[in-house]
Amino acid sequence: MNEQTQQFYEIAAREVATKQTVTGLMAKAFADNNGDEKMTIAAYIRLRVAQLEEQHNFAQQEETRRRAEADRMAAQREAANLSFMGRLGRNAGRFYGKNLAMRKRLDKVTGGDIALSIIIPGWGVLIGIIALMKGETKRGGQMIGISIFSGIVWFFILGGNRA
Repeated sequence: MNEQTQQFYEIAAREVATKQTVTGLMAKAFADNNGDEKMTIAAYIRLRVAQLEEQHNFAQQEETRRRAEADRMAAQREAANLSFMGRLGRNAGRFYGKNLAMRKRLDKVTGGDIALSIIIPGWGVLIGIIALMKGETKRGGQMIGISIFSGIVWFFILGGNRA
């Protein structure tokens, strides 16, 4: 007899001792044994142990089914997440690739940038700072450098001799 079955016998014996039996099982045991009190108690204990074992087995089957369902749902969620992340990753890669190519193109200083930085150095510095804030480090740094250099040149050409 395993430990679980022994516990079921103890439960049934305790029910008989405290007279807190399951009424329907006690009635069946009484009817099957033609009112013999000792045989009725023995039959009740057998019926009650069988009932407890059946309930225990059903609970185990339900727990196994519930766990299998939870595992299946988790696997479906994981597959959906991986599928979504895969699509997101592919799309993000395409976007990032396009964005990277555009960023490389924008990071180059154009002729207009150079002309603006030479003619109006203050605007060149301002646009250079904005370019740095956008992450266009090469363009921003070059525009600021050209603007500062042209500002110094303009200072000496236009106003350096007045002092």
